[in-house]
Amino acid sequence: MQGVQEDHARIRAHQVLVDGDDDGYLLQIFTRNLIGPIFVEIIQRVDNDGFGEGNFGALFRMLEKDQERRGVI
Repeated sequence: MQGVQEDHARIRAHQVLVDGDDDGYLLQIFTRNLIGPIFVEIIQRVDNDGFGEGNFGALFRMLEKDQERRGVI
């Protein structure tokens, strides 16, 4: 995403999600499930008050993969 000041290679390497608009951006990452379906979401905002709406699909894919790994689905 244009305007992101952090190291793009590190963002890719750590699978950090990026979302934003013309005013700013946010970096977003989710931990693995800690207990059952409980995980932690970590967000860094730079002039952005959004909730990473563009990243919801990635969140659900991550949850689904974890459920498959645990044999839930």
